[in-house]
Amino acid sequence: MCRTSRLTELPSVSVVVPFYGLDASTLTKCVESLLNQDYSKDRVTIIVVDNNDSARLPLSIFGPRCKVFHEPLPGSYAARNRGIRESFGNVIAFTDSDCVPQRSWISAGVRSLRAANGPVIVGGAIVFDFGDNRLENTCKLLDSIIHHRQPEYVFSHRFAATANLFVPRELITTHGPFDARFLSGGDREFGQRLSAAGVGITLAEDAVVLHPARGRFVDLLKKSLRGAGGEKTLLGLDGTFRPLDLFKIQVRNYLHRQRLISDRANTLGLTRYRLFKVRALLTLIYIGRLVESARLVLGGKPHRA
Repeated sequence: MCRTSRLTELPSVSVVVPFYGLDASTLTKCVESLLNQDYSKDRVTIIVVDNNDSARLPLSIFGPRCKVFHEPLPGSYAARNRGIRESFGNVIAFTDSDCVPQRSWISAGVRSLRAANGPVIVGGAIVFDFGDNRLENTCKLLDSIIHHRQPEYVFSHRFAATANLFVPRELITTHGPFDARFLSGGDREFGQRLSAAGVGITLAEDAVVLHPARGRFVDLLKKSLRGAGGEKTLLGLDGTFRPLDLFKIQVRNYLHRQRLISDRANTLGLTRYRLFKVRALLTLIYIGRLVESARLVLGGKPHRA
């Protein structure tokens, strides 16, 4: 059984935020929310890791409380590992550059870690920000139903999405960081690896980050294609990759997500027409995912974005 010492009364926290792309506006909102946390400011360090091929962020862009590093190795998990290496907090918290952690996010996450009786990682709640009525945008509606299902991830699959994750440093020291081979899905491998070693996982519903709902089909499709790449990487870890397994996963996930739509339809008050549009959109996405799976089986490289 893995053992870990109790956290100190007010542990230091390093927040790691990977960044990739040209638009830093959402990253700015994320960092501003982290600078405004109700946790003791002298116990928090914010680490932004620029994962573009060449550095795009000035080192001092967010002031002295936020450190900026450049990691050229492609992939958000490689960037998170760089953040881990540059951090020094007792607790390492992870969120995404397009998320807005609520003011008590760090306090709630640390409180959940300290309440545990044994070694544990904590996944916090991921709440979708629709900007307007989600029923007016089919893509946003579908995104909110099928993605970032943190309670399901934690209780059924024993991992937490890195959009909202708290990990004691010593667990990373003991069990290792993220697997940088993953361009998607590395949070699942990380959480399940720790779970297999006896580390617990819990959900902190009061540790909340807001995540923008994707309102464009192309953004939903890109995320889905990345997911197929992550699944191929996971299937190939033991060196016995069987192409048929990748296609079986797509069919299983498609059916599961159609059930999720059914489960939410009455709660959301969807009309038959709106329900048809959501189901049809999911079907289009999974046609694309099957095509992507074929490309990967034939030797294509997983997409990073």
